[in-house]
Amino acid sequence: MPPEISFPVSSRRRFAVAAFQRKTVQDKGSEGKLYMPGKMTLTNLERISLTWRKAQLSTNNGSCVEIASVVGKIALRDSKDTSGPILVYTPAEWNAFLDGAKMGEFDDLVF
Repeated sequence: MPPEISFPVSSRRRFAVAAFQRKTVQDKGSEGKLYMPGKMTLTNLERISLTWRKAQLSTNNGSCVEIASVVGKIALRDSKDTSGPILVYTPAEWNAFLDGAKMGEFDDLVF
């Protein structure tokens, strides 16, 4: 019998697993939104309580990604479109992404 070989689970895989394990939308059907199982959203109260921030190295030309958090949710948006869509992730998903970024898994995307 050949020896068992184990491979480290990449951050991308952990991110995908965390996304797959998401619970259903907490405010489904509110405000006429389309119900999408597994999609996280923010309530109006959560939206108005967000304090957005961006990296110190980003410039003031609006070419930044901003991040904010509320309990159990990490929110991302494009600073050029502050009234546009907000992407919402679980802390597990965000941590998996950060881990991958720190390990250089996305370095090939930098120009």
